Amino acid sequence: MFKLNVILISLLVSLFSCASPEVYKSAQEDTAVKLTLNREMEPFLLTSLTTIIHKYPEYKMCGEKLDPQTVKLLMRYNQRNPLITNINYEGVYVEADEPLVLAILSFSGMNIPCTHIVKFIPNNSKNYELRLTGQITNQPFDCNTELWSIDKISNVKNKEKFDEFQNCAQATK
Repeated sequence: MFKLNVILISLLVSLFSCASPEVYKSAQEDTAVKLTLNREMEPFLLTSLTTIIHKYPEYKMCGEKLDPQTVKLLMRYNQRNPLITNINYEGVYVEADEPLVLAILSFSGMNIPCTHIVKFIPNNSKNYELRLTGQITNQPFDCNTELWSIDKISNVKNKEKFDEFQNCAQATK
């Protein structure tokens, strides 16, 4: 447990220390796909619930050192805390047919975050939805990240698989 806390705190410190990541600028709609967030998570008691999604330039293992200059803040969505500004919470356009690596951190109150690192290649004929579910009420967390595609023509939704998926809580066990 101590090792897990050290790794997750190191990840947070590397992401939030000194310089915060630059906010990702949406790609042009005509050459991109839309990525949205659907979050159905239960926070700890009456605390706020925040999800932060960072875009990495390449796939990294949990706890692996990052160059903060290369990380972009893709989305931030908060409930119950008026001091935290939501960023791109209605969705963002990302380049199609290029690998997309995301670090997804969800936390409530002072709890250690539920963290997943994922990779997939968006297809130009689809839009995508990240579905976050679970509870961040106590440890161990019960949280999950799923990828769903929405066909741009038929609007049919399908559950997809990530090319790579890492649950940082399980990676340290």
